[in-house]
Amino acid sequence: MYSGLPVLNVVVSGKADVEIVVQTHGTNLGAGYTHYYRETETYLNAVIPLLGKTNLSGRLVFPFDCPLPTDHLPCTFGNIYGAISYKVTAHWGTFTENDIRKEVPFIVAPFLDLNRTSLLGYIEPSLNTDAVDVGGGCFSSGKITKLEVYFPKRYFIPGEFIRFTVIIKNGNDGWVRNSTMKLVLDTASSAEGMDRSNETTLEEMYGPDVKPKSEAVWEVNDFMVPVTQHPYGVIPTGLGGGCGLFRANYYLRVTL
Repeated sequence: MYSGLPVLNVVVSGKADVEIVVQTHGTNLGAGYTHYYRETETYLNAVIPLLGKTNLSGRLVFPFDCPLPTDHLPCTFGNIYGAISYKVTAHWGTFTENDIRKEVPFIVAPFLDLNRTSLLGYIEPSLNTDAVDVGGGCFSSGKITKLEVYFPKRYFIPGEFIRFTVIIKNGNDGWVRNSTMKLVLDTASSAEGMDRSNETTLEEMYGPDVKPKSEAVWEVNDFMVPVTQHPYGVIPTGLGGGCGLFRANYYLRVTL
């Protein structure tokens, strides 16, 4: 065991921790159970020796720096299933139970490196056409409503307006009412093969009613990408890095 003079080390670390709890209810055949799915992913673990064996006393200051990796470091993130967290840990002592350890968390800001992220396919216009089979209610069963969604690109930044056009072709005998457009953030967590996802509606607006056997064009120019979503800032697509336990994606969803 080390028993010499005290040393000072600093560790800069970052990781993702996920815990998904699955509970089953008991039946006549047996009791229920609780299963914990846990997984950890490490992104950063840099050990920086600041001071070797010494008998110095008094107030000592040791500046240091630690460049963060530029290769897809995911941003700080958290939900009910876990978190991506970063911290600096200072350790002073002789590697015994009497050592002094101090931890200070820090935030890796949401960031998408455009030098490393290919925008091919994101800066070009996008058209999505769906045939919706609507039955029941005020619609005649089996009729087809065409839905076309067009927007000039698929890459946006916080605070930018999303311009889009929706064409609703109503082939039914009844009205199409209460159509909505939503900007949805879909986040997913994974541990040991178990997945959990959560959707959050960030913005929503209502579209026009469409007469039977007719077509309506819905043009919008002021659908804004939210600037702030949580204390760390706007979550970038893919969390801005190579995280295998958390995922984040955005969708424009039209609902009839």
